[in-house]
Amino acid sequence: MRLTAKSLVTWRATTLEQQGSVCALCGKPMTTKDTAVGDHDHLTGQMRGVLHRSCNALLGNIENNRKRYGLSSITQLHAMLGAAVPYISKRRDEDTPLYPTHRTPDEKRDIKNAKARKARAAIKKATL
Repeated sequence: MRLTAKSLVTWRATTLEQQGSVCALCGKPMTTKDTAVGDHDHLTGQMRGVLHRSCNALLGNIENNRKRYGLSSITQLHAMLGAAVPYISKRRDEDTPLYPTHRTPDEKRDIKNAKARKARAAIKKATL
């Protein structure tokens, strides 16, 4: 069965209700008035669920660009995505080095305050 543009609206509302009014990907609440979109598999065309527009865009980028990143099959994509969660969730030791351009919150605050002091000094100098 192929949905029409009109029947897609009904399918989206019904599916969203079945999902408990949450995005099927991120689990955050949503309504059909939000940016709810019907997600589909680009290989088969089959509908999968209702997602926030931003979640759908993220998912599309992952799926549509997999070959660019050397993942020639869906199986390889699944393996990589399965490994991604534990990898990015892994706790690092305090002595793990920081990336060269990374700024800690304190460093960011100090830089912002230094810029503000410099701007105030320039204004004060210009008004003298």
